[in-house]
Amino acid sequence: IYHQQFEYSETRVINNSVTKANNYITLDKGSFNGIKEGMGVIGPKGVVGIVKTVSPHFSSVLTVLHSQSKISAKLKSQNYYGSMIWDGKDYQYGKLINIPKHVKLFLGDTIVSSGFSAIFPKGIDLATITGIEKPSGNNFYDIDIKFINDFKNLEQVYVVKNVLKEEQLLLEQTTQEGDSDD
Repeated sequence: IYHQQFEYSETRVINNSVTKANNYITLDKGSFNGIKEGMGVIGPKGVVGIVKTVSPHFSSVLTVLHSQSKISAKLKSQNYYGSMIWDGKDYQYGKLINIPKHVKLFLGDTIVSSGFSAIFPKGIDLATITGIEKPSGNNFYDIDIKFINDFKNLEQVYVVKNVLKEEQLLLEQTTQEGDSDD
């Protein structure tokens, strides 16, 4: 039997920042519309961020352009995964970290959500690779990326509800609590 894991609620961006070290957007829907802290937010082209705080009529979203943002990401063409972060410089660019040096990378490769969190579905576009370096003394690439979304041009976005999130998190917590260091 098919069971839809993710539901999407359309919202409108009513405030937006891109020039600070910690950027947020404000949405025109809140708890009265079923929005909760920790839900994912995607734009017309890909991932935008995660709901941080909620009031009855509004939501504040910690965007990808935040010093604490770390999105589980993978190469679309391969299953190697790492984390997408923002280096605080240009609102259009960030970094993909923790990809091993033995992986074959190409400029223009697409980076997508890994599906390894209970927040975003697997395969949502994030960015494309714009630069690749192999630093000496390190087992991982230094990868420059360009975000898929233009964060200065966000109007309509979608809040993502994982209807199975609590079940997944409970299972993962129970599994970790079952581990012992005997």
